[in-house]
Amino acid sequence: MAYEYLDLENKLYIPTQKLLDQIQLDLAGLFTMIRQGAIDAHNSLAVLGREWYDDPIATSERWYNQAVAYGADLYAVFFEKWLPQAEQSYDQMLLAASELATQTLDNVDYIVENPEQVSAEAIASMTESLTAAGHLSAELVEDLQNKSEEIIALLMEQPLQTLETATMELLSSLLNAYYELATTILASL
Repeated sequence: MAYEYLDLENKLYIPTQKLLDQIQLDLAGLFTMIRQGAIDAHNSLAVLGREWYDDPIATSERWYNQAVAYGADLYAVFFEKWLPQAEQSYDQMLLAASELATQTLDNVDYIVENPEQVSAEAIASMTESLTAAGHLSAELVEDLQNKSEEIIALLMEQPLQTLETATMELLSSLLNAYYELATTILASL
């Protein structure tokens, strides 16, 4: 088989190397961020520990006051912002559910009051859909039969060349799909 026309260098090797380089760069950056976060956390804890060790009562009172202020702010945000938003969303959901229930009841009432008309409309719709699908299926089966005959004729006349060509086309399609995937991933990183 001739793999030269597959362009393995540009479709497989280079995109894979670029992906690996990008992943290695991202992992190195992640390690640096985690390391710096751990250093910052250690420094903050050391400062807080030193403050508490120097004056435990004043530091504890300050921390308590900070916690109370934070709790009061959180309480205010919850009751002044989040709870009204949740209530409004809940009211909208109830209104939508009520409207949906009313529409459903209206539809059920219509079906109960007009069963012949509803049945006739449903049967007409299904008949149209089945007729359209039947025409499409007949065309599809005929096209599939013609293509199958062509493939069988090629396999009978030139079996090795036909299989080799099909294999190369499949490999080419797979390489193109991989290249597109790798390019998309690199663009999103």
